Amino acid sequence: MEALDRGMRFVAHQAIVFAVAFELAFAEAENLQRYLSWMKAKCEHPIKPVEWGDKIALIETHPFLEVYNEPQPSESEDSQVVYFARSRFRSPGVLIHGSKGGQITSDHVHVEHEERFKRVAGLMEAYLEGSGNVRRVTIADELLVPAGTYHQLRGLAKRSLTIIVTSGSEDCLDKRDHNYRPGNRFTP
Repeated sequence: MEALDRGMRFVAHQAIVFAVAFELAFAEAENLQRYLSWMKAKCEHPIKPVEWGDKIALIETHPFLEVYNEPQPSESEDSQVVYFARSRFRSPGVLIHGSKGGQITSDHVHVEHEERFKRVAGLMEAYLEGSGNVRRVTIADELLVPAGTYHQLRGLAKRSLTIIVTSGSEDCLDKRDHNYRPGNRFTP
């Protein structure tokens, strides 16, 4: 039940988002019912499995969260990641985001809001540039990106699943608060 330990809780608007990602293999198929039963015991709302290659994301379908039937491509310029869900509310904004190994997000900055990345499964690294600082960090658990910091993320595992919570402006998921610049900051 090690995969259950990778389950994650995040409170937003007094609601909890659960997500579990695991390899799909013949031996794991019987465990799916155990995962679903475990989540149903912890969650107030129905659980929706979203298949993604050789993994499944199990996401609680809160009234505040729109869970997609299949992963959706990012609307951000040059981004290679996909989204499993997004909040229906303006602030804080919640996104559940996935990437395959080597895939990157766009290189961008949010002028008015911060983002908090919470790793659920896999591993991601981030390139951060703000206030005269440039650094690369591995998101082992959680990462806060302040407003005004250019950032780009890259998946390091075969598949990574991350919950992003944004806060600060009236509509945190509004693209008008995003400034993009082309390129891949991870190239040597």
